[in-house]
Amino acid sequence: MGAKGCLSSGEMRMPRFPREVSLSPWEVKEEGELGGEEEEEEEEEEGLEEAEGERPKKRGPKKRKMTKARLERSKLRRQKANARERNRMHDLNAALDNLRKVVPCYSKTQKLSKIETLRLAKNYIWALSEILRSGKRPDLVSYVQTLCKGLSQPTTNLTPRGS
Repeated sequence: MGAKGCLSSGEMRMPRFPREVSLSPWEVKEEGELGGEEEEEEEEEEGLEEAEGERPKKRGPKKRKMTKARLERSKLRRQKANARERNRMHDLNAALDNLRKVVPCYSKTQKLSKIETLRLAKNYIWALSEILRSGKRPDLVSYVQTLCKGLSQPTTNLTPRGS
């Protein structure tokens, strides 16, 4: 062995294997000893037949057969949940449309995406807070650059709201 317990390039250790080699979970045989091959083949064939004939047991509680009443209740619950989700999405989209109306830039050719609208609103709030903090009117170009910072859409089609 080389320094600090490391093997030198010429030294190579082979892993040691245990004297006993387990051929199956139920029997342990000595190394080099082969058991009855016929028994193993029969066991394999039986295992295949069992695997084909039976499905593995499912974990968890057993599911009861859906009666007509249960099926109807389940369907009704699903419809109510879908309606709630639909209303939630309509409300979210309406709020985003209102936000698009008040941000200072908008696209004449296409509507800003949800994420673009939120990013633009965040930039607008930040730009306004910077104007309040500094107390002076910003340069128009830097103001527009600040508003469009982080937007993925090209900014050539974005114009100030007053135009």
